[in-house]
Amino acid sequence: MLSPVELAIKPLKIPREERANYLLAHRRELEELLGTSLSKKPERIWDTYYMRIRPLKRDFKEQCVKLADGNLLCLYQYKELSAKGYIKAPLLSAMRGTVVKWYSNGESRLMAFPFAKFFNYMEVEETKTLPEGRFHASLKLDGTLIIVWRDENGEMHYNTRGMLEWFTPVKGKTGVYTQKMDTIANPYVKAFLNAVKR
Repeated sequence: MLSPVELAIKPLKIPREERANYLLAHRRELEELLGTSLSKKPERIWDTYYMRIRPLKRDFKEQCVKLADGNLLCLYQYKELSAKGYIKAPLLSAMRGTVVKWYSNGESRLMAFPFAKFFNYMEVEETKTLPEGRFHASLKLDGTLIIVWRDENGEMHYNTRGMLEWFTPVKGKTGVYTQKMDTIANPYVKAFLNAVKR
């Protein structure tokens, strides 16, 4: 099963001739994630998808590293929006430091999915009423999110919501970074690892 990020981004990664069938097969899930209706017609579904994903791309960053095997390792991070922005397009809530490996054939593998963005009680319309029956509540604190995950070889990796451990993105730029460093560049990950060692 694909993660929300893989599901919504995959049409941009697969060959053009496969797009309509993929979009038709996943139309309802995509409509929910993107917060819009998609055409039911094979000849129009790509257009309706692209008309929604294109402006939505302004609200998230995709930062990718080209790996030695030619595949891409991509980090997805939402940009700070008003709460309504996340509610209108739930896909953005899932882009909280999510890491996906994209293979050259369009297939993907979810490497890290920390958790979706959530809101305080009374912060948005959807959180103004408490659920009926038993529920769990916790205190929401500000801090730095360190995401720990393993690759296919079992090697540990770390990232924050906006930066992989071994590359520093250019502020405001989205794109592919071809240089993977041997040392950890992310200062938050460095501090985390130093604290764990102590």
